Amino acid sequence: MRIITTLAATLTLSGCAGQLYTHTNPNTACKDGDCKGTYPGVLFHPLTVKKSVYLQDRILNSKGELTHWITGPDGKKCLPTVVEESKLVADTTQQWLVRYDAAFFESSTFNVELKPDGTLSKVGASSTPGGKALVDSLVSLATTVKTLNHGQVEAFVEQDPATADPLCSHGKLSLP
Repeated sequence: MRIITTLAATLTLSGCAGQLYTHTNPNTACKDGDCKGTYPGVLFHPLTVKKSVYLQDRILNSKGELTHWITGPDGKKCLPTVVEESKLVADTTQQWLVRYDAAFFESSTFNVELKPDGTLSKVGASSTPGGKALVDSLVSLATTVKTLNHGQVEAFVEQDPATADPLCSHGKLSLP
């Protein structure tokens, strides 16, 4: 009898926690595989990495005045710096779907905020009594969104140790 009571309590409590889903193909959220233009959630654009490579060809002082450049005379010359920049931008060629399925014994409110480019800004919900599982899901999604919203810049420089010319630190000449 105790085993049956424990099993029933476990099944009841586990049925009280809703689930947060992200679909990379919005139609997978529909029962028959075709949503017919109406989706059970919020559509958003995922982020993708955009890389650009450019050359820094000058040095500016604190007032923004040019002090050194790559073709400058002795004492005013700087070595060009190749920079590879990676940024996360909205992938407008794709749409993903985020949705929340409330559990059987749960009442909930689900909200999503989008940035102007259609990417996720915030995901939130309030629910009872399955709140802990939802909070864990939201924290995981928020951490992913925060991580994805920060880009990275890497500079690759080849410098001859025999030269005393400083490295160029400003300018943006596009490279193929």
